[in-house]
Amino acid sequence: MNTIIAEAGSNHNGNKENAKKLIELAHAAGASSIKFQFIFPEGLYLPYTQVDGKIEKSVVFHIREKEQLTQAAWEEVWLHAKTVGIPISASVFCSRGVSLLKHLGAEYVKIASTDLTNISLINLVCQNFNDVIISTGMATIEEVANTVAWVKQNYPNVNLKLMHCVSVYPCDFKQSQLNRISALSKAFDLDVGYSDHTSDATSAAMAWSMGVRIFEKHFTHDKSAAGFDHAHAQDAEELRRYVDTLNSCNQAVTWQPYEIDAAQKITKVRARRGFYAARDLPKGHILTEGDILSVRPSSCSGVNDASQLIGRRLESAVQKYSAFGQAIYLRQEQASWKEAQSFWSDEMKQKKME
Repeated sequence: MNTIIAEAGSNHNGNKENAKKLIELAHAAGASSIKFQFIFPEGLYLPYTQVDGKIEKSVVFHIREKEQLTQAAWEEVWLHAKTVGIPISASVFCSRGVSLLKHLGAEYVKIASTDLTNISLINLVCQNFNDVIISTGMATIEEVANTVAWVKQNYPNVNLKLMHCVSVYPCDFKQSQLNRISALSKAFDLDVGYSDHTSDATSAAMAWSMGVRIFEKHFTHDKSAAGFDHAHAQDAEELRRYVDTLNSCNQAVTWQPYEIDAAQKITKVRARRGFYAARDLPKGHILTEGDILSVRPSSCSGVNDASQLIGRRLESAVQKYSAFGQAIYLRQEQASWKEAQSFWSDEMKQKKME
């Protein structure tokens, strides 16, 4: 079973109605949960900095200020998620974010790659939540090891999960570094998910084949909107396809009885060979190799080898290009021509071949 977190981040742009819309889109796409980011700028950025002896205003700090939602707005957003029927959580970056998420309630909490080495924040999170997910972007294996060891020693009952992540936005498929998933799994004996910053589901499907069942994907209601995350995030349809692809991975490997399904039975009619007369053949004729064509479509005889026909006597005359039936003596039988011809005609029309 896959867990697919629809990462809305701060794509609400400070508008609670946008946040509600994102909730509805995530639910419609089939995501397991939706996650926002509680970014309070004073807990993540300097408001001003000194450059060449001069105080300069931090542009990002003041943009983040404008993107904030009030506690009352978040309470309304959380209630909307409950009404829609999708679990909701957030990444936290400071004590204020931890306090807000604790107040709102969540099944899990996310610590972004930014804070993998921020033991103070991790300590606060582990004090307040049982299910903790930490992304590993930008981290060395030693840094991951130090954090995992600290959590296990100090909070052995916390359900800790790691997320493989490449902190590049967007991340080219060739930069996915999926081999690190196996490395993290072997090194720490923890569930390892994939925080996927690529443009489609290709690397996620590969990660799924490596055992990953927890995924995180950024999405937005409007890729053209102004903001830090809109341009490289998935739109609603792309998110739906992403979810469908990963769920299809489950279906593709689900064991089913070894029987030919209905779709393949249809294909079998036109794709398997039948045995046909190469020329008009009279009653009583004894078949030779040159009398037999092994071509498409199939026939109903059940004969798989032309040698089973050679040397047999025809019970009745067989017209050129007619199928051979199987009996003590051979006769003409009905081929699958009509069904195959219908399929081929439709196929060529669809592919603009006629």
